[in-house]
Amino acid sequence: MAAKRKRKRYRLTEKGKIAAGVICAAFVLMGTLLFMLSEGYFEHTDPQIVRLVSADATIPIYETSTSETPFTYVTADNAYGADAALISQSRHRYEIMLAGCRGWIKMENAELSEQGYDYPSYYTVDERQNLIHMVSTNLNEPIYMPIVLCAAPSWLKQGEIVYSYDGHYFYRSLDQYLADLNNRQMANSINSIPFYNYYQYLPMHSATSLSGSQLNGWLNNEKADYAAASVLADAGEAFIAAQQESGCNALLIYAVAMNESRFGTSDFAVNRYNLFGYNAVDGNTAAADTYESVYDCLLTYTTAHLNWGFFDALDSRYHGSHLGDKGSGLNVMYASDPYWGEKAAGYAYAVDSYYFSQDYNKYKIMIKTDTGSVNVRKDASTQIAAISQLSSAANVPILVLEEIQGESISGNSLWYKIQVDSVLDENHELHEFNGVFIPYSLSDSIGYVHSQNFIPLLQ
Repeated sequence: MAAKRKRKRYRLTEKGKIAAGVICAAFVLMGTLLFMLSEGYFEHTDPQIVRLVSADATIPIYETSTSETPFTYVTADNAYGADAALISQSRHRYEIMLAGCRGWIKMENAELSEQGYDYPSYYTVDERQNLIHMVSTNLNEPIYMPIVLCAAPSWLKQGEIVYSYDGHYFYRSLDQYLADLNNRQMANSINSIPFYNYYQYLPMHSATSLSGSQLNGWLNNEKADYAAASVLADAGEAFIAAQQESGCNALLIYAVAMNESRFGTSDFAVNRYNLFGYNAVDGNTAAADTYESVYDCLLTYTTAHLNWGFFDALDSRYHGSHLGDKGSGLNVMYASDPYWGEKAAGYAYAVDSYYFSQDYNKYKIMIKTDTGSVNVRKDASTQIAAISQLSSAANVPILVLEEIQGESISGNSLWYKIQVDSVLDENHELHEFNGVFIPYSLSDSIGYVHSQNFIPLLQ
């Protein structure tokens, strides 16, 4: 019987272990470099303005260069805005900034120009000190869609032209703005602190100081050409009643209704009391919902569609309860128009300023500027289980009811008692929708967040 051979055991010396580690790291680095090369990370496109194009009705915007599910979408109709800021590229996509959203689009959805475009979007200040967003609808001709946003900040002067595709940082030089976007820092902006339009970032669960008769008065006096045929001409009290029932700000809802129903004169509004065009799908507008009254439409809209839809933290469409833009808020998934939130906020500003700005700066609003979720708790302590979360998007506002002292985190014991976006029950608990539209209660839907990572809306 042959004797068994003993297997020799080899042990790496310390130098051998180091060499093996270096070889493994080299393979990992090589794999990473090959992946980055395949994705086009070493390809280069100078930051520039691009025209949005598509054979489809909408253009999907993705959170990363490899995401398969879009974060948001915009209309391909240049009548609602033709341009975006191109920041960088991967193999198949361009990184862009558009209406507050930094994301990625397919290369086929961007049209580049070797000579550059002559008429990009810009902001200016009119003689009444209003901030105006001049949205380009034709990059080769001076054709713009002006949106009156709000009172201009003091650091912008009448008549000057400034650039921004996020609405927060403004530049006198478009090239400098594009360069800073590419470098992922806004060091050369006119304003060192981000700007936020109060009406665009006011959480919906708030209350207007205006009366129903004042809402009527603005429409009848300022939009008299529409008022005669408008179902909104004497509907102001219905908006106040809906606010009391749903907790949704009557002025903001009034502004949305004016924007979506052509001041209450659209066919759906006049013939069906359908102010928001619900179920008026392309190719079958006859399927549009019909309501018994303006109030019936408002109650369905604020309760079923907003409180138990877009404002529900368990709903995938939730990105905050403010009007917002394509980066955060209702505009992210509600409308393909990238400036829908700006337009509605502009109407709220117009009505409020007509009555000497009774609502402006009424509430203390803080902004979560970074991405990432923030837990909302029953009390000012991390020992208490979270009852909800704020949207993980950047630039999400909270309405602060009170500042209190609570558990200290990193030496900071300041907490905010806030109005929660989602419907909570009498035990301050969040529930999945079970077919019953529990009313939103301002007293029940409250919570607490730690003050870190928030800045004031008004500087």
